[in-house]
Amino acid sequence: MPLVATLVRRWIVAGILLPVAAAGVRRLARGLERRRGSSVVTRGLTRAADTASRSKRKEDAAAPSSRGRGARRR
Repeated sequence: MPLVATLVRRWIVAGILLPVAAAGVRRLARGLERRRGSSVVTRGLTRAADTASRSKRKEDAAAPSSRGRGARRR
């Protein structure tokens, strides 16, 4: 039974708490950026939220980059 409880706890953390925490960190970063402008802290918080968010990574992987190999800069 302890094995099942450990697995359930792990899935709850990965499936519910991490995305909620990532959304909170992203909201904090946007609020700080709105008040004080872009800084190392706001960029770091946004990057941390992006790393923690699975859906963001899936969107990035699904959409091809507009600047791939051989793309010209304007």
